[in-house]
Parts: sequence; structure tokens; C-alpha cells
Amino acid sequence: MKKNGYVSYQNFLDRSLKSIRARFSKGKIITARHLGAMQERAGFTLIELIIAASLLSMIALLIYPAYRTNSRSYDLSVVESSLQQNARLGMKKMVVSLQEGMVVDVDENDNDWDPSGNNAYRESDPYFMILYLPQDSDPAVQGDEIALYTALRDDQDTSEDESKQPLDPADHSLPSGYDLPDTPLLYMRRYTSSTSSWSDPEPLISSDVKVTQLSFILGGDNEDEVLITLEIAREGPSKEWRTYKLASAVKLGAR
Repeated sequence: MKKNGYVSYQNFLDRSLKSIRARFSKGKIITARHLGAMQERAGFTLIELIIAASLLSMIALLIYPAYRTNSRSYDLSVVESSLQQNARLGMKKMVVSLQEGMVVDVDENDNDWDPSGNNAYRESDPYFMILYLPQDSDPAVQGDEIALYTALRDDQDTSEDESKQPLDPADHSLPSGYDLPDTPLLYMRRYTSSTSSWSDPEPLISSDVKVTQLSFILGGDNEDEVLITLEIAREGPSKEWRTYKLASAVKLGAR
């Protein structure tokens, strides 16, 4: 009886082990198949890569022109905004100076300041204006002077101070040997009678723009009215020059 019991137990154990082995083998097969399918899904075929690259190229072709257009529009708006701000600021400073003045200096015998032979207002040189301010102690008496004009920026490598040399921005050429950009600026200088000296040139606009036209035209019954025309330019995003023009009529001594 003991032997038969042992045999029965042994047979039961063998059958159990076979069942476990069969299930384990089946599980291995299923797992291997599942992993193989996952690996196949995780990879990309050459055709899929070509299609993906084509789609990305099409998207880039659609987006890039719009981006370039928006970028250029933004750069252009920056240029135009800079032109407007500089023109208005420069015009405002000139208007204020003329409103403070009492009479235009047309005395060609006055040698207080004689850069390139231009020390008085002349109709032939409308890009240069010089006027007298009233004295603080007696407004009826001529006092200090203010000069408004266009000139190049000073070249530190030359002995001459170019910013003190008035020039016509619409008709000029750089002297030989000058390493300066062709960008005339708008300047103001003040003559102080108590010290008998002129101040250094004060730029009225930023150096990233240039004056292309400046003119002062006298009018009125007593020639006490001045018509100012100012045009400035700046290089745009496509290397083209953008311009902005302002005109203003001022009466001397209006303040």
C-alpha cells in the first residue's frame, strides 16, 4: 500500500510539472510574439521616414515665408518709427529755438564763427540758420546766438572738425581721405556773448539716420516767419532707404 501510494503521488507530481512546463512554454511563446510585435511597431520603415521628412518640408515651406514677411514687417516698422521719432524730435528742438529768437542774423560782416565762409543766413544756403536771442536783462537787445545746420559727424582721425562745417545734405560729396559714412546729421550750436565763444555741436537726431533735406525759408511782412522743411532717411531691412519728411511754420519770438 505504501508503494502504491508513493507511485500515485509521483504520477500526480509528474503531471503537475508537465502542466506547469506547458503553460510556461506557451507564455514564453506569447511573450516573444508580443515583444516582436512591439519592436515592429516601435521602428520606422524607410518609406515612413521619407513621408515624415516630406511633411516637415511642406510645413517649413508654408511657415517660413510667413515668418519672413512678419519679420520684415516688424523691422520696417522699427525703421519707420525711428524716422518719425527723430524727425519730430529734431523739428521740435528747431521750432523751440526759433520761437525763442528775435531776429535772423544776416550780417555777413560778423566773424564770430566762419566755418567754410558761412556765418550768416543766406537764401542760397538754406540749410544753415543763425539767429539772435534776446538778452535776459533787456529783451529788446540782441544777445546770444543759435545756429541750426546740417553737417557730417566729426572724424577723429582728421585735424578738422567736420561737425562744425555746414553742408547741403542734398548736394555734397566727401573730401578725399575722409573715412566717414555719408550721413549728414542735424546740429545746433550756441554762441554765448559773455564768453565770446561757441559751444560744441549738439546733434539733434540720432546717428542711425541721416538728413537728406533741410531748408529754412524766411517769409512774412518783416521776414519774422520761418518755414522749416526737414527730411531724414534710414536704411531699411532690404537695404533700401526709407524717408520721412516734416514741414513747420514758425514765428520768431512767439514764446
